[in-house]
Amino acid sequence: MNVLIDTHILILREFSKSVPRRVQDLFKILNSLSIKVVLHPLAKRSIKQDKNIIDSKILLSKLDIYPVLESPPNPNDNDKFLRYFGKATTPEENVDQNLLFCIYKNKADILITEDPKIHENAGQIGIGDKVLSLKEAVLFFQDSIKYNALKNKSDREQIYFCKKGEKWVIGAVGREKFFKDVKGFQFIHFLLSHPNEEISPATVYHLGVVDTDTLSKGDYEGLSWDAKKLEKVISKDGAKAVLERVNILKKELKETEIDDPDQKIKSEEEIAFLEKEIKKYKSKKLFKDSDFENVRTNVTKHIKKILEKLNKEMPDLEPYLGIRTITTGSKMSYNIPINNPPEWIL
Repeated sequence: MNVLIDTHILILREFSKSVPRRVQDLFKILNSLSIKVVLHPLAKRSIKQDKNIIDSKILLSKLDIYPVLESPPNPNDNDKFLRYFGKATTPEENVDQNLLFCIYKNKADILITEDPKIHENAGQIGIGDKVLSLKEAVLFFQDSIKYNALKNKSDREQIYFCKKGEKWVIGAVGREKFFKDVKGFQFIHFLLSHPNEEISPATVYHLGVVDTDTLSKGDYEGLSWDAKKLEKVISKDGAKAVLERVNILKKELKETEIDDPDQKIKSEEEIAFLEKEIKKYKSKKLFKDSDFENVRTNVTKHIKKILEKLNKEMPDLEPYLGIRTITTGSKMSYNIPINNPPEWIL
């Protein structure tokens, strides 16, 4: 397992007069588990360029003991990632996006950071369970130690989450319980059946019926970048239409040779404008309408009610079914636990 560490945490360890207790605890646990701690090359470069860091050479010499992540992926090469966050506009934002993108592309297993913005962004793209604060990391790896000490059997634990007749059978084999059929069980079962997939609330609500939230081609064809036309498609269905328009423009620029410099500039300006507006409108949550919000709220409510019930009646299931593994929001997912993934009987 590779653990990517935000350099701000390493600075606390290597350069503070008094090392915080959680930092001490974290590195003791990581050492005991022989877990490899790695740095992103951009993080070290940012320290060199930061004039506010006194004795940066000394700090960098201490950080030389940590291996650098080899061939980290570039977020600017991934259109899907850029649709969420856009291109970084500052050196600090660039480092943060590169750290997050390494986890997104599974180049490292876990990122440990105290930066709330990175945690927020991780949740947006469904990898919040792999981006941990110091406190969460200590608890996570403590669980790993307990698991390694207490469980030496070769096979993964088998857990029922299936419907038999009119009842749901939930729990580890031999310790299962029966529950009355309600929507929350159906929604969770659907997510468990599609591990690590980001699914819209409407699809979860209909248990697999794909929601058609796109405009027809005629609705966005020829969309110009003036604000009046953009406002016409910023609606429940318009977000995807605008993104498709951006992709069309990018494809045209990439695959065709534009002889007219003015046309090329116009296309590039349109792409930049649309991407900026998408990010702005998304932050204001203007892509959501009452129908979408009602479905999202409905599904989230039923799922959380069941999770609370299970965690109360069957607390041993909490590592497998809880806020670390079940993500709700504009995209929903079941994230397979990194430690001790169970074998679900669905």
